[in-house]
Amino acid sequence: MNSKSIYTITIAFTAAIGGFLLGFDGSVISGAAPFYKTFFHLNDSSFLFGFSVSCIIWGSVFGNLFAGKLSDRFGRKPVLILSALLFLISSLITALAGDITVFIIGRIMAGFAVGIAILLAPVYIAEISPPGQRGWLVSFNQLLIVIGLSAAYFSNYVILNVVHDPLLNWRWMLGIEAFPSIVYFLLLFFIPESPRWLMMKNKDKKAIHILSLIGGPAHSVKEYEEIKGSLAHHKSTTIVVQAREFFSSKMRLILIIGFGLAIFQQLSGINAVLYYAPMIFESAGGGRGSAFIQAVVLGIVFMVMTIGSMFFIDRLGRRPLLFTGVGIMAVSLLLTGLAFRADVHTNSRLILICILGFIAGFSISLGPVMWAIFSEIFPNHLRGFAISAVGVANSMSSFIVATFFPLQLARFGSSNTYFIYAGFMFFCLWFIWKYVMETKGKSLEEIENQLIRAK
Repeated sequence: MNSKSIYTITIAFTAAIGGFLLGFDGSVISGAAPFYKTFFHLNDSSFLFGFSVSCIIWGSVFGNLFAGKLSDRFGRKPVLILSALLFLISSLITALAGDITVFIIGRIMAGFAVGIAILLAPVYIAEISPPGQRGWLVSFNQLLIVIGLSAAYFSNYVILNVVHDPLLNWRWMLGIEAFPSIVYFLLLFFIPESPRWLMMKNKDKKAIHILSLIGGPAHSVKEYEEIKGSLAHHKSTTIVVQAREFFSSKMRLILIIGFGLAIFQQLSGINAVLYYAPMIFESAGGGRGSAFIQAVVLGIVFMVMTIGSMFFIDRLGRRPLLFTGVGIMAVSLLLTGLAFRADVHTNSRLILICILGFIAGFSISLGPVMWAIFSEIFPNHLRGFAISAVGVANSMSSFIVATFFPLQLARFGSSNTYFIYAGFMFFCLWFIWKYVMETKGKSLEEIENQLIRAK
């Protein structure tokens, strides 16, 4: 591995630390929820309790809305720095909250940071990566997400056993995120700006210098010419002009792929499983301590399978991983529903295996591959606007699923809830076959041309 590859990997990894924080922020709530629920006098089936868990997604909707426009105006790097600062402040607010209103404000602020990081980190990584390495480098973001959620499950378990006071342990669970937030904030100052953004702002010399650092002189010349050619055909700058072009007929296939994958990812029920993991395992017949351990195992499986996907995404391609992973998810959800229909106390081990199978399938498909595809399919001049649009669709779908998951369990029962999610995944397999094209090994500009011609 040469020095240029090491340099690219280092800056990609640094940008992906935002994924660690959003993964931590998203799953740490699963351990804190049973305790702050009691502290704030909430009950399991109340809308306020569901909202306190899922309001981070509502905040991410606003982060999605502003991420693209802010990054197009000020640059990818400064907006990522803003997200790091928001992660830090929100962790302190939620840890010190004296009432549910302040707590929710802190969670929404965290959501704003999540909305920025989840969209901009993979876009930034894609824009600085050579075509042959882009898939697995973008997957760094998903890897750090699952490492973050695994770290949250583990730290929750440790704090549960170290801090026995239920009035304090949830505060430690939420507040510990301040430490990696500070590290992320400081490291971001040492990464370069996206060369594609620099060229959009007519800063070609800086862009060529960064492209050369990433791939050498030959790479910089080739990439520079392709980016310049793409930008020369598109002069739209205002958000009205961008919106009109984004929703035009020539973008039809890109819109179908983008919005379809964004919605299907959340209709799998992934965030409901992650946010309520200990509660799910406890309802399957285990005690609270056992449920926390099982959540740790879930995080480990998530991490191991995501690492596996990084080795195959640029070898096998995006479509094979999507077909394989979504197929595993559909079957696992179907079996989970059947297991809950029987006596859960005699099937708790089967339920754990099925949930782990679901996580494994997600980890090699809709988790990393969706974000890789999002970072690839949108034209250079529309990427900021487009990533915000599909991000909002993803966040809104996530918010609906996570908010109503407790009510859904109470109304339809665990079995039927998982049957519904399984049905969506079988439908997703057809969608992938019908619409999603392979993008491995192609430059961003080649992908743009092919998708627009294939409309």
